[in-house]
Amino acid sequence: VMREGVDFPADLVVLDEAHFLGDPDRGVVWEEVMIYLPTRINLLMLSATISNAKQIACWLESIRNKQCIVVDEKKRPVSLYPLFLHPTGELSPLAGKKGLHRKVARYLDAQSPQFLSPSHMLPPVGDIIHVLRRHNLLPAIFFVKSRADCNAALDLCTPAETRPDLDARLQEEIDEFLARYPYLATHKQLQYIREARVAAHHAGQLPGWKLLVEKLMCQGLLEAVFATSTVAAGVNFPARTIVLFNSDRYNGHDFVPLDATEFHQMTGRAGRRGMDNIGFAVAAPGKFMDIPLINRLISSPPEPVFSEITINFSMVLNLLLSHTPKQVREVFEKSFATYVSVENRQKGIEKRFHNALEELSGFLPARMCASPLEAIGLIRKRRTLQACLADISRQMSEMQTRIATESALVPGRLFLDKKRRMYCVVRPLDRDGACLCCLMRQRRGRRPRLRKILPKKVGTFFDTVLLLPKIEDPHELCGALSLDQVDREKLSFLDELRPGRKNDARLGPLIDRERYFRDEFSQMACNGCPHFKLCYKRTKARSIRTLINDLLWMSDSINAVRMRLWTEFERHVDFLKKEGFVSKDDELTKDGIWTYQLRLDQPLLIAEGLRLDLFPKNDPATLSALIAPFVCDRDLDIEVNRSLLPETVSTGFSKMVDALAPLIERKKVCGFSTRPIPFWTTVAIYRWAKGMPWEEELDFLGIADGDLAALVIRTADNLRQIASIGGAYPEISRTAREAVALILREPVLVD
Repeated sequence: VMREGVDFPADLVVLDEAHFLGDPDRGVVWEEVMIYLPTRINLLMLSATISNAKQIACWLESIRNKQCIVVDEKKRPVSLYPLFLHPTGELSPLAGKKGLHRKVARYLDAQSPQFLSPSHMLPPVGDIIHVLRRHNLLPAIFFVKSRADCNAALDLCTPAETRPDLDARLQEEIDEFLARYPYLATHKQLQYIREARVAAHHAGQLPGWKLLVEKLMCQGLLEAVFATSTVAAGVNFPARTIVLFNSDRYNGHDFVPLDATEFHQMTGRAGRRGMDNIGFAVAAPGKFMDIPLINRLISSPPEPVFSEITINFSMVLNLLLSHTPKQVREVFEKSFATYVSVENRQKGIEKRFHNALEELSGFLPARMCASPLEAIGLIRKRRTLQACLADISRQMSEMQTRIATESALVPGRLFLDKKRRMYCVVRPLDRDGACLCCLMRQRRGRRPRLRKILPKKVGTFFDTVLLLPKIEDPHELCGALSLDQVDREKLSFLDELRPGRKNDARLGPLIDRERYFRDEFSQMACNGCPHFKLCYKRTKARSIRTLINDLLWMSDSINAVRMRLWTEFERHVDFLKKEGFVSKDDELTKDGIWTYQLRLDQPLLIAEGLRLDLFPKNDPATLSALIAPFVCDRDLDIEVNRSLLPETVSTGFSKMVDALAPLIERKKVCGFSTRPIPFWTTVAIYRWAKGMPWEEELDFLGIADGDLAALVIRTADNLRQIASIGGAYPEISRTAREAVALILREPVLVD
């Protein structure tokens, strides 16, 4: 629509789950829609967890020039009643009018409060279901911390009470569903649905299985579903009760306390509209359950939603397709992030800023920059470059130390780890970056033990290198070593590590980045300016240094978000120009025009692969296999044997990796993030495209159904994007469409 300049054929656009505006992954798409949508088209946004809806409405009014109305429903459709499950099985209210209920307070005040189970075990969910059944609080959704716990909870459930009518309906619905999706008939968890009326629902499950669980839950045929917190955000199968075992969640890096939005998304599943008058939220005590926090969250409003707009290559190409850089700057000025920044800044700061600029102009009469404002920009740039160079220097020092450490880890070397335990290196570093070492036991007569040690675990080196016997088997070699061979009192520490290889490939990107930033330094207009010392050196003119620092602070306060977005945009544009996707006139080149259609995570790598003719034109299976590595964003390290692939595919992968290495290197040099290109994804998708049975694929890879299904689905999405550029690559486009049909089949495909 943007490219062809045609009108969008709609009168109303609905954005459900509007709180995704603040989602780090999806927020930018929501915000782009709001900014670009023609004013004549009405916009309806729906969400139950936005506390700053009026602020968002004011922002929309400012960019769309039309009234935006907030319809705010204060009451839940179904009231929520929080409960506390005592370890004895007694249910009580969680709180009263004056705070925690007296029974809950008494429990928390106990010297050693009892838990439902030890911290390393799941609570007795079967018994909990029995308690909820007795109080007519089923069906329930149990939120647990991991996929593994969802699956393990099923084993703790006992057969459900016999209810002939419900049992008959359940079996009928299951049989009808299995008739459409027969591959689910052998699902390992089907027996739990049939016998105990319970199921697990998480990202590790097949799409078809999750659909079955959702359907049965919505029809009231299940008593309990065990789910991770992700269910709360997007899947709509409410229950009468939700049960919480933890007051924290895993964010991909650490366990962090639930915030109000996440809590309300979970409790939003409690209470079925039209079926329940009250929904219940049960807090179960445990090591990782903060009962007072849960009580506070009940009455807390959801967290405000903030802009998550970020700059990436796809976005830049899309903007330059229909905007000049000046217009792009105006788009950034319309962003929600800029609006919030302007709303929060100090009153009168702009007037003070302009007065300070005039004062600075008087200090710099013969300046080489165009204006005082440009001078401030150059000073900021120089400080940023200095910080970048200092960071690179630190990284190079750390890398050189690491290389020197690795060089010292030769067979026979003695060293102490950071716990002061003595080791002898048996085998040098392997492909995983660890060396096989023998733990030299401190007590005489105890056998040494083999361990893999990473260089970062090394504490101190001894200057002694033992002459190891020529024994191939490392276990036998380790057994031949003993502390008797070493007189520890006579050992001396290595004074200084020898420098590692100066031409180590890992130093290359850092050296290139350092050169890049130094080139930027040398090209700055400040270098020949008569006022250089005044702007940058420590002089007695404290007034001008104070003035410059004040200007920098005020500039950041006024333009922080806008400048951050613009600076990132310019950085991306500069790189795209060097790679031939954008012209010197800031317009898309021929390659840029078809690349903008690749709305992918890694558009430049795939575009480079197309330009270098790295992808097969008439082999759908191999094409899908070579695209798969670009969609994997999970840190799964799966060892696979290259001999499992035909020589043509294995060679094609190696050729692709080698050919893309220079572009990846250039991205690193310019400070752009890169991801590894995992070989196992190529093997997995090629075998699947060639008709390998699903169960054999899972056994071979050792991953969950949902992880493999996600890899297939995302690979298909990328192939569809490639299929859309038929004008530039007709043969590849046709093959990509064939590849989609090849890999999107049961059990991945769900009608």
